[in-house]
Amino acid sequence: NNSTANALICDNIFSSSVKALNSYLRPGKRKSSMLWARLVVDGTDVDRSNEKIDEILTNILAADPSTAILVTFQRGYHTAKSLSKLRTTMNDYRSTLGWSAKQEEGWVSAINVSKRCEAFWIGV
Repeated sequence: NNSTANALICDNIFSSSVKALNSYLRPGKRKSSMLWARLVVDGTDVDRSNEKIDEILTNILAADPSTAILVTFQRGYHTAKSLSKLRTTMNDYRSTLGWSAKQEEGWVSAINVSKRCEAFWIGV
């Protein structure tokens, strides 16, 4: 009985380390019973990113068609995280730079975008 769990974090969906997903799902000693992966997608080239996502999912299903897959998408995470750090720094009492109402609007917008996620199941 295999009870191996693996986690994979890729800072870019086009990274070669994404290929490790398939190796964790192939039958054999390294096959995972649970696999968690975080693949960061840069939203600047949506068509190219969507093609890569399709390729990854196709390869996963080909490696083990009996695997159930939960895919979630969270857009704007890095922008929201970066603006949150900046906001914290600029709102610190020691900061000589203030945080403007316009910056607050941008931060709120970024947070709202990153709060909305999509999720769907693939497989059995």
